[in-house]
Amino acid sequence: MPTDKWAVQFDDWLTSAVEKGDAVSLIDYKTLAPFPERAHPYPDHYMPLLAALGAAGEGAKGTVIHHSWYWGNLGMAAYEFDG
Repeated sequence: MPTDKWAVQFDDWLTSAVEKGDAVSLIDYKTLAPFPERAHPYPDHYMPLLAALGAAGEGAKGTVIHHSWYWGNLGMAAYEFDG
């Protein structure tokens, strides 16, 4: 099953922001990310990312350590943040 375009666009945005350590954009994802309402209609699966970023400390940048897709639009990604 091909991955939905909106999901890929959100995922590309998220990965870019994580790798840059763009905390401001990651926090304000509902207005800056493409399709945030489709990717995360409820914030419960997104908020742990912000907790990990905050725990890593100011200026932390992330690296993708896992990425896969399920059912055409469910992205399964894991990130590691340097501290």
